[in-house]
Amino acid sequence: MKSNGPDPYDILHIATTATAREVAHAYRTLIRGRHPDTRPAREHHPGPGPAAPDLQEELQELRDIMAAYAILGNPE
Repeated sequence: MKSNGPDPYDILHIATTATAREVAHAYRTLIRGRHPDTRPAREHHPGPGPAAPDLQEELQELRDIMAAYAILGNPE
């Protein structure tokens, strides 16, 4: 049976044979690099040129990572 959502293994960048320890490590690494508290403050970018990634996109990515970990980190 195929799920409609993204594959949690792909989200965490791990193999389907990953151990519980590898799942936890991948989760911590991804969250650490994307958590708003560990990133520099956003600058107002009114002019032309590359803008900072959209906050909503970043928050959705964090939610996806947390959801993938909730699925794969559950020992059941």
